[in-house]
Amino acid sequence: MSALQANLPAQVKAELDAPRQVLLLQHKVEQLREQGASDDEIYRLRAQTVNPEAAARLAELDREEAAWKNRIAQYQVARQQILQSGDSAAQQQAALQQLQMRQFSAQERPRLTAYEGP
Repeated sequence: MSALQANLPAQVKAELDAPRQVLLLQHKVEQLREQGASDDEIYRLRAQTVNPEAAARLAELDREEAAWKNRIAQYQVARQQILQSGDSAAQQQAALQQLQMRQFSAQERPRLTAYEGP
């Protein structure tokens, strides 16, 4: 297989190697985060590995993911309060539905089941 790849044009080799490079970049970013790297350090690594535009898009995705996780954490706290309220099951269900409708769009609500424990 590597003999076949050696004869491929550089562009094709780069395209075949791209998924591996993405995984390597993700791994490096995770390592840096574990070591307490700043957002700027993460951006610089990404900009060197891919390009500044892609690094900026990835930084925006990071911000969106952090905001989503924050919203989920707030939802889980409010959900737990409702479930421990002592209200009837029907009242709890109605309160949960209102909470979901207040905090999440119709497109986001189906994702909530992944975050709801038993």
